[in-house]
Amino acid sequence: MAYLNLGENMRLIYDFKKEMETKRKKEFIEEVRALSLNQDNPFGIKKDKGLFASDEWWHSVDCGKIITETVSGTILSLYEAGMEIRRVPNSFRFVDSSGAIRDESMYMNNKSDRRLFAVGKEIMIFYAYDELKKSTQRPSAPLDLENNYVGQVIEMAISK
Repeated sequence: MAYLNLGENMRLIYDFKKEMETKRKKEFIEEVRALSLNQDNPFGIKKDKGLFASDEWWHSVDCGKIITETVSGTILSLYEAGMEIRRVPNSFRFVDSSGAIRDESMYMNNKSDRRLFAVGKEIMIFYAYDELKKSTQRPSAPLDLENNYVGQVIEMAISK
């Protein structure tokens, strides 16, 4: 199932479902699941909508049980984030359709697609949000995605 509604001028460069098959991502998924299953550890995400990246979890994404969001905008700058110094941009700043300035890592299934990231390019991102085990979110309160949820990039597309 594709989540982003792409026009002819957009190219899908990242699909989490495809990346799930790589050894590195499988290990990451297992680590996330282990934290969810460890009742003695307050860290991790709730498993009430399925274990992360499981068939049940994907069904929860598809049917709307898991909060999702599509964000689009224009890339303002590219930069290197993190402690490793590689002198290669791995993140970008963009202005979304509401005018908010946001930062995101560069996601791509093919490393050669890194060259597609450039100032002025349009970007679209589909996120799924899992609630943290240690969430303070109250059912009647406005959603606090920043403090009570962790976002997973499911798809990313960039203008051609």
